[in-house]
Amino acid sequence: MSFDATLNWTNFDNVRKSLRFLKQEKNWDEIITEALNEWSSEIESDARRLLRDKVNDVTGRLANNIFVVVDEDGDIALKSYQRYARVIDKGYDGEMPFPNVKSKTIIQYAKEYDIKPYVLARGIHQNQPFAEGAHFSWTALWYNKDNIKKEIYIIAKRRKEEAMRAGTY
Repeated sequence: MSFDATLNWTNFDNVRKSLRFLKQEKNWDEIITEALNEWSSEIESDARRLLRDKVNDVTGRLANNIFVVVDEDGDIALKSYQRYARVIDKGYDGEMPFPNVKSKTIIQYAKEYDIKPYVLARGIHQNQPFAEGAHFSWTALWYNKDNIKKEIYIIAKRRKEEAMRAGTY
């Protein structure tokens, strides 16, 4: 099961409006999807880097498990199979419960830090490290927003030129 680790950035409405001059209306979703796919690996890379800048991802499981999903409607989302990705990205609303000292993750991290699982769990509970989110997903999308817009225009222009050459414009 996938856990959404970011917003779904829907439709780029202002970009769609400006594409009208290219008469690409019927192809908007396809054009936007192509542009998002073109930049998805950069977005994924940025999200991983931003996460590592904010969180000590000792095992690498979280950062290595972030991936981009682009659907045919031109929606994009950063996802992760790690349950805690959303909490780290968005923050935890309220006080986090005391972590389960017998969880595989707590035990694994306790070994990495060479401390007892209870000490790690207590430290997490006392410090509430995820009270404020790392916001790696939104920031990665934001960093690439202008590049995606430029890519959309490039693709739309290329398609227009192709259609004019083929006589279908």
